[in-house]
Amino acid sequence: MKLHHSIFLVLPLLVYSSLSLASPDCAIKEQKLREQLDYATRYGNVHRVEGLNRALANVQTYCHGSYQGRYNRYDYAPAAQPFEFDRQYQIAKKQRKVEKRKQELYEAQLKGKPSKIAKRQRKLAEAEFELKQVQAWGG
Repeated sequence: MKLHHSIFLVLPLLVYSSLSLASPDCAIKEQKLREQLDYATRYGNVHRVEGLNRALANVQTYCHGSYQGRYNRYDYAPAAQPFEFDRQYQIAKKQRKVEKRKQELYEAQLKGKPSKIAKRQRKLAEAEFELKQVQAWGG
């Protein structure tokens, strides 16, 4: 039991020192990981705790001022425009889907099966419609 108490006394000092040395992006990422780690520990999710500890170690080891890694789409959304950020994400997602459907249609045309071509054309039209809906969503 004494070990657990000493860990909780030393942990805030480690957090403070590591956050003060890290860049703002890294500090935010580390803070979010620590929050998730706290929830996982509180609810006894052992596997999640192990994964988060590994992720936290990676952030502390590899994250620096010029970090260009991948982020969760909500981690760094501008506070003033969260809906615009989500809209841009959705537009990009739908554009990728349209490109994928175009490629599938092209491959079906190469094979020459009329039923496959019709199916791919329908799917492409649906994807283009979804893209137009998302683009019109924000005005």
